[in-house]
Amino acid sequence: GEDFSGPWYGYQILREQLDRILIERAAEAGVQVLQPCLVGEPIVRDGRVCGIRHGGSTISARVVIDATGNANWLRRRLRLQRTTASPPLRASYGYCEGELFEPAVNPSLCGDTRGWTWTAKVGARLYQWTRLTFRGNPASSPPHSLSALRSQGKTRYSDVTWRCVEEPAGPGYFIAGDAAMVLD
Repeated sequence: GEDFSGPWYGYQILREQLDRILIERAAEAGVQVLQPCLVGEPIVRDGRVCGIRHGGSTISARVVIDATGNANWLRRRLRLQRTTASPPLRASYGYCEGELFEPAVNPSLCGDTRGWTWTAKVGARLYQWTRLTFRGNPASSPPHSLSALRSQGKTRYSDVTWRCVEEPAGPGYFIAGDAAMVLD
């Protein structure tokens, strides 16, 4: 779409590709990337987060950044408070494969009295959809606009209840992304 300021721009990318790009850029900037890595407990000395325990070893850090999304690793371990600002909200999402033609290939965000639906082409012959329903059960199948395509994999669900960690930064730590705040 567009308005008086000109065309609207947006970019869509598969999550796996975005993750790979971000990890490569972090490594290029000198970040030590450990994968796969299950994080254990934060190391806290004199009220400051100064590293993590990983398996039988420890990793020291000037700053620990938690970007674990809904897992909320550091918030849970530090017992930080979280404020909820909406009723419970669950979004459903999935992928479909096939070919659609204009205007269906354009990203779309459509709202109605029950919620909203986002669709976008994210790859060659691959479309992503997300449906948030304000009340009732989340959608279990793709929206009608993608009904001519084949579903790829199972419908997935995500808790998108509006919430915010009350202290997303503190001595030696930052909590980022969905681990810090969700406002969908």
